[in-house]
Amino acid sequence: MQAHRRVVIRRFAGETGAFQAEVADISEGPIPDATELIQIAVKRFESYATARGIRIPQVWPLLEQTRDPGRVADIIAARMALPITDKQSLLATLDPVVRLKRVDALIDVSALPPSPMLEATRRRAFDYANQRRHQYATLEHLLLG
Repeated sequence: MQAHRRVVIRRFAGETGAFQAEVADISEGPIPDATELIQIAVKRFESYATARGIRIPQVWPLLEQTRDPGRVADIIAARMALPITDKQSLLATLDPVVRLKRVDALIDVSALPPSPMLEATRRRAFDYANQRRHQYATLEHLLLG
């Protein structure tokens, strides 16, 4: 889905078997300069997407060149694995810089899965501990791994 503008739903209208609504445009005002924040958010999301196997669309290189922080926030948020309440909260954030900061904060780097190399080292450490019939794997086992 491609968004063309932000609107607020005034009311739902009609019962035609599909949703119809009366809407009003929302003005976010002039586009603020947030070039550095945009670049940081895009880079962090690229790492997030790679770690989670999220496909990045071919228009992605153009995203770094986009000057509108609200548009960048909306594009990134649409591709993030977030609870619907978080996505709704982001949509309700009208200030585009605040919205991009919130999206950037939701890219939880600490939740990235461990690297395959770290996993292999941990397995070797547990193997060393088991071979020596130790109850726990210790730092020494990790260093041997």
